[in-house]
Amino acid sequence: MSGQVKQDSSKVISAYLDSLRQIERSSPSGFYWDRLFKMIVRNAPKENWPANPLILNGSVASHAHKHRRLEEHLLFAAKHGRLFETLAYLERMPDKAWNSAPLSTWDEEDLWVEGDW
Repeated sequence: MSGQVKQDSSKVISAYLDSLRQIERSSPSGFYWDRLFKMIVRNAPKENWPANPLILNGSVASHAHKHRRLEEHLLFAAKHGRLFETLAYLERMPDKAWNSAPLSTWDEEDLWVEGDW
């Protein structure tokens, strides 16, 4: 990927993530994030894959952590020529398919992580 394309992709990703934060969405939820992950890693050598989506046991991660992981996935998609396909997929997702919470709580860990259950 050329330097200009990489820079442009980074701007697109940053703007997209900002737009998600404005509506308090951190990341896709369960099935939807799994599907996105399978899309971005398709045909990429497994040793180059980004970290797994924060679903199942990872679902207890903070919204801030989930948002950063989504950013990693978008950067991976850009590097492999799949950014716009990935963004189109995210835009088609229904509202219920998103993890969301007030921004003021994004850094809070799930009660299960903290042991306060």
